[in-house]
Amino acid sequence: MNEETVERVKLLSQENAQLRAELGSIKDRLANVERIVTDEAHGLTREIELLRSNPAN
Repeated sequence: MNEETVERVKLLSQENAQLRAELGSIKDRLANVERIVTDEAHGLTREIELLRSNPAN
């Protein structure tokens, strides 16, 4: 490999590492959003069931 090719491989490897790190961060954020959405949906379902079981309200 010539020097230009080696430099290009090095830059692409760095970019790849950065993209992998960013993807990992996005996966973590998505997992948090999914947890929030499902927790809130579960909580809402529980509240609705409580209202249904208490006809006085």
